[in-house]
Order: sequence, then structure tokens, then C-alpha cells
Amino acid sequence: MIDSIFTQDLFKEIKCDFSSLWSSKRIGSTVEIVTPYMDLRNNVIVVYLTQRGDKFVVTDGGSASVVAKEEDVDLLRRKNFHYKDLLAHYEMSEVYHDNLCYCYKSTKDRGMISSLIYDVVHFYRTLVDSMYMESMFSDQESHEKYFSTQVRNVIKEKILGCSDKYEVCSIDSLKGLRFNCFVRKRGTDKIWSAMAICGKDFDSLRNSVSRAKFGFDYVRNKRDVFPEMRLASIIDYIPSAVKQRDGASVYLDEMSRWPTCYGLDNYSMQSFVKFGTADEFFEGRVAS
Repeated sequence: MIDSIFTQDLFKEIKCDFSSLWSSKRIGSTVEIVTPYMDLRNNVIVVYLTQRGDKFVVTDGGSASVVAKEEDVDLLRRKNFHYKDLLAHYEMSEVYHDNLCYCYKSTKDRGMISSLIYDVVHFYRTLVDSMYMESMFSDQESHEKYFSTQVRNVIKEKILGCSDKYEVCSIDSLKGLRFNCFVRKRGTDKIWSAMAICGKDFDSLRNSVSRAKFGFDYVRNKRDVFPEMRLASIIDYIPSAVKQRDGASVYLDEMSRWPTCYGLDNYSMQSFVKFGTADEFFEGRVAS
């Protein structure tokens, strides 16, 4: 029971342990305060305390501005970061010096310094974490688009020498399922369809496999409409760290049940060639 273990002595121990995580050092007229808080980049959050006339000033030292430059973010233009909203919420001010934006709070009341430190720390962490998450998802989306484009381009190259037999086509009824490419054998109802599976990181693998499974299952359930459609997956290079991630086995097992899979080394997209002629490539067995 919590009541039996929670005593004032225990509470004092918790406060003491937490307090020991803070540190500070004097830098000229400024005190650098190293907090026990970390952002999503695993960097410890540091704030700075100084006195200007009769005011105490707590600032991020321009750190958020530095991170924004590293993530290639324009704080004033990227409204999705809600930069101005965060400034207003934490009642922060900003000043520019040497091409850096310093975010700060000030007070004349010495007793309010702790509250200012709390606000600056949480303003900084919220802002930097949002930039990091946006950058991470943007990188993921960019890589998926890049790989999908490579797949389409190489497939087009594959049929260059036999365009009299095969053609890239589109199927309006399947546009919403995000198949990457359809190849039709001229003069027949035979269609070869491909889904690109991106495995750069766990989220990409999960999203790609889930999307492909939905598309494949849809086509299988429409055999009366697509009786001669062959399904194939073009799988990006998947790092071992992603394969060993908790939960990855579910998606790897799903891929192992797909009838036609081409595992590619992302650094050598022309390895498509090793899968034989266009006839061999596009005449894979029909999905069950």
C-alpha cells in the first residue's frame, strides 16, 4: 500500500535525489543551470540566469534557434510548430543577437526565478521536441517517396526492351490503395502490380506492410474483377536493427506469406536485373 511506504522521510529523499540532478556554474555575469530534463534528441536542457538592472532574466541561451538551424526550420514561417502560440502560452519574449533568437522571461521578483526556469525549460522542450518529430516524419516520408520513385523507374526500364509485349498502365478503381506500379501484358487481361515496402526504420516498415496487406487483401477479394492480377512486393533494404525491433516479427512474418517478393539492396536498385528477363519477372505466380 502506498500509505504504508509514503512517509515524510521518503518524500525528503525524493526531493534530495531530484535536487542532486541539478548543477550550475558561473560564466561571467551569467549562471549556467544544467537541469535534469532532456529533450527527444537526448540532450540535457540548459538555461541561463542573469541580472539586467533590476530584473532577473532566464533565457534558453539561443539553443532553440540553434536546433532550428540544424533541423532546417524557419521558426517564423513554419506555423505547424505553433511557435508564436508557445511564446504566448509561456508568456515568453524574444530578442535577436548575432543571428540567433534568444527566448526569455524576466521578473523583478527574486521569488519568481524558479517559476521562470520551469517555464523556459518546458517551452524549450516542447518547441524542440516538435521540431524533432516533424523532421523525423518528414525524413521518413521523403525516403518512402524516393524509394517508391526508384521502384517505378526501374520497372519502366525493365520493359524498355519489350514494350511491344508489356506496358505500364493505371487502374482507376485501385488508385486509393497506393499501388506503386501496374504493368499490363498487351492483348491480355494479365496485370502485374507492385507495392514498394520501405524498411528504413520501424515506422516505415509497419506503415508499408500494413498498406500493402490492405491492398493485397482487397485485390484477392475481388478476383471476379481482377482474375489475372499478379501481386508483387518490392522490398527495400531493411537494417538488422529494424528486424530485431520488438514487434517487427509480425510484419516480417506477413511479408513471408506474400507470393512474390523481391528483396532489394537499396544501394543497388539495378539489382532488379538479377531476377531474370521481363517475361520471368512479370510472369510470377498468381497470388492465392
